[in-house]
Amino acid sequence: MDSARALIARGWGVSFVSRCLRVSRAQLHVILRRADDWKDGRRSRHTDDTDVLRRIHHVIGELPTYGYRRVWALLRRQTELDGMPAINAKRIYRIMRQNALLLERKNRCTAIETGTYRQSGCERK
Repeated sequence: MDSARALIARGWGVSFVSRCLRVSRAQLHVILRRADDWKDGRRSRHTDDTDVLRRIHHVIGELPTYGYRRVWALLRRQTELDGMPAINAKRIYRIMRQNALLLERKNRCTAIETGTYRQSGCERK
């Protein structure tokens, strides 16, 4: 948005700049009227995932073949029993992905059309 401010300050029209940058004219007017020392009032959440990661390691230690959905289900039940707020499945997935705890994906077997009958596309060993 700084580029839009700079272009408009150099004399380009608001409509032209909004079309080129694909931003609404109303939004450009809001940006132009802001003070130079304006800060975004929204706060980003910096959650501490160490407790959740510890719980995930505990579940995976007992059941290493469980993926993030089963881990999430077990943690959800545990938190309900403990009277704690539930943990979001997306959060479990994010934490497991960041710590390389996700399981490898299985290859999909698809049916292959071969003339008169269907044959499995998987290679069997």
